[in-house]
Amino acid sequence: MPYHLSLIYMKKIDIEKLAGNYLLHSELYRAGLARISDQEFNQLEKQLKSVAPDHPVLNKIDEGLALKGIDTNAFDDWYKKIPDKETLIIQPKIDGIAILLRYVDGIFVAAFNRTGKDKTYHMRFIENIPQFIDAKGVVHIRGELYAPNEAPATSQRLAAGHIRKKAPDKIDSQINFCAFQVVDRYTTELDQLRFLQSGWGFEIPRFAIADQIVKRDYIKQCHNLWLDSQFFSNYIPTDGIVVKPNDKRLRNLYPMNSKTQRGIIAIKDYWKESD
Repeated sequence: MPYHLSLIYMKKIDIEKLAGNYLLHSELYRAGLARISDQEFNQLEKQLKSVAPDHPVLNKIDEGLALKGIDTNAFDDWYKKIPDKETLIIQPKIDGIAILLRYVDGIFVAAFNRTGKDKTYHMRFIENIPQFIDAKGVVHIRGELYAPNEAPATSQRLAAGHIRKKAPDKIDSQINFCAFQVVDRYTTELDQLRFLQSGWGFEIPRFAIADQIVKRDYIKQCHNLWLDSQFFSNYIPTDGIVVKPNDKRLRNLYPMNSKTQRGIIAIKDYWKESD
């Protein structure tokens, strides 16, 4: 083999190794199980783009659509970045399986789980997922599959069991879908929640609004009520409460990372103060 052809061949091998490494870490990133830092991942992506800008694996990950977890770090560290006059939305932290729905010109066309696997066929057997909505263009909706009236662990097990079925052939009456976000369509949480429910017919989580001067104390009161099973309905299995700014643009005040949603905090079994 001529020397220059050997170099080309070796280069292709190196590129595929690089692409394989990128694909591995991008899938771990999507699943919230990153093994390398964001900086290292970005450097890996930059390196692959420099030698193979059109490689198919580069189109595999979409940061804006990734189904990430929710931060459970100290509430006060999160809260101090919120402007005094900002309204906060408090919702139940539903314990189920995260799902992303895709609609094109109003038609339900695809669904994906947290690791990016196609679950479209399975979602067609969830009765409360609309097959059509009144919308133009591409719409992505984030939500949670859960089992009503079940304990959190049971809810997650039943929801996971549904999406693992090889070929469901009937409506799964044990499982519901609860929608909580329209990706890149609305600037406020309240607008998107109201439109998800009244405009498109989705089930949405119940929510409380904290817009008082003493909203920090109100959130703590809500958390205490949740601990006593007096906040939100027992119909939905929860493992905490979620707090987010009504203005979605305020999420940009917080750093982006590979594991958790930007600018949203979860409070689970105990109130975690600042370190």
